[in-house]
Amino acid sequence: MEQQLDRPPAPVAIPPAPVDRPVRRRPAIRRTAVLVVVSWAVVGAVLVRQQSEIGHARSDAAAVTADLGARLDDLTAAQAAIEAELDDAFDAAAVVASARASVLTVVAGRYQGSAFVIGTRPFGSTLVTNFHVIARVWRAGGRSVVVRGADRPELRVTLGNQP
Repeated sequence: MEQQLDRPPAPVAIPPAPVDRPVRRRPAIRRTAVLVVVSWAVVGAVLVRQQSEIGHARSDAAAVTADLGARLDDLTAAQAAIEAELDDAFDAAAVVASARASVLTVVAGRYQGSAFVIGTRPFGSTLVTNFHVIARVWRAGGRSVVVRGADRPELRVTLGNQP
């Protein structure tokens, strides 16, 4: 085939050259920057509030500690006063010394226990002991046991039964 030269060649459809469009990164960067700034502002506000609450809690704790310290001082002073009063009012050694003469040992066969003088009469004293101390002697029909005292001679006493 031959080409005709007198005619101009037919136009060929050439697609237009791509236009370089700028990438839109700025709105995303702006949104991220705003989000970061807002986040930091919120965190800062929370930290300020927490520090304020900690400060109030510390001052409240200091006040409570001071109050408790004052109460403890008052109680310590009251305790000292009570102890001083008791030292004057109660002498344990004197109580033991005065009661010692009234405390006796009961020997009933192979068993022994304590007895206490609860009353005296012109011809004897009334003693109290637990029944288990004299039970074997009593059940066997015996009516006497031996009594020993710290400053007394050993005595044989007659058992009695009072309601």
